[in-house]
Amino acid sequence: MSRSRIADHRPGQILWVHASCWTDPFPFAPDITTYLYQQNVNPWGGGGLGYNMKSKRVTITQKDDSNTDKIVLKISEAERDKDFLDDIDDLLSLVKLLKELDNESKPGIFKTTGRRARQRIGSPVPSNRF
Repeated sequence: MSRSRIADHRPGQILWVHASCWTDPFPFAPDITTYLYQQNVNPWGGGGLGYNMKSKRVTITQKDDSNTDKIVLKISEAERDKDFLDDIDDLLSLVKLLKELDNESKPGIFKTTGRRARQRIGSPVPSNRF
């Protein structure tokens, strides 16, 4: 798809990106990004950061050499995080409110006209101090 075809919002068109690196951005800001990252590693490949609640220390995950079937089973049987969104009504209420905004105030996914925002280069954090 050419840049000119995605530069403008169109009715019924959503620019969706599953994974987006904020240090190497796309030319246009997507309407939806499932996963925004700076460094991306898969959970079974090792090298990811974790947090040990007992020791209160950051850990680096080790590579899981299990076969694919065993990894799939581990993923499908994993417990959800405690803060997982399990009340779809809350999400739908938020979406309903966003749809009621005027076109200029709506987030990209709800816009039907106008130019898409140019993706800026840089961090979502305005300084290097966290």
